[in-house]
Amino acid sequence: MNAINLERALTKFWADTLGLTVDTNIFRGGIPSTQTEGAAVVLGAEFTSNNPAVKRYNVQILGKYVSRDAALQMLEDISAALPCYNKVVTLTEGNVTIRGMLMLESDGIRAQTDNGQEKNFFTFNLIACF
Repeated sequence: MNAINLERALTKFWADTLGLTVDTNIFRGGIPSTQTEGAAVVLGAEFTSNNPAVKRYNVQILGKYVSRDAALQMLEDISAALPCYNKVVTLTEGNVTIRGMLMLESDGIRAQTDNGQEKNFFTFNLIACF
């Protein structure tokens, strides 16, 4: 399975888990600059491993929300879904099994100006194993 499909699978998993819709309020690779608020799933670097049967990646979930409460709720919902194991995600290209996801860290919520409006941003880092 290639990195593009892994990122698609992760985005679909988080959309389903958080009650969001892909390409409406959760995106793959980053939140579009035209989007007032939403989330994104970004597949990062693969961790080297002594076990070639398991691929481990750094994954970031990014958030941008007008309401601080909405950002805080999203962080809570992400945390509540972890750890998770053996989740099968169905894509057009085939099934992807996420063997496990574990939280690494979150930087909390930070306020910052975006297109002249104050928004609340977060980054949530985790490890995904395939």
